[in-house]
Amino acid sequence: MTTLALDASTTIAWALEETDARAALAREILEAGQAVVPTLWWFEVRNGLIINERRGRLSELLTQRFLRVLSHPADLVR
Repeated sequence: MTTLALDASTTIAWALEETDARAALAREILEAGQAVVPTLWWFEVRNGLIINERRGRLSELLTQRFLRVLSHPADLVR
């Protein structure tokens, strides 16, 4: 089983649905393995989502939906 060290920037790329090669590769790895995250990951992700809301790249509703998905990690790889 493969273990991925997941960072906040990759997670935020998923929320923004960006076509980032690293984000796509991370998702592929997660399909066959698991992820570990740094202690500050949750705070970094939440902050990144709020910043992207302020910049108009995400709506509050999309942020809420994405945070719900993060609370159920198995849904990320579907």
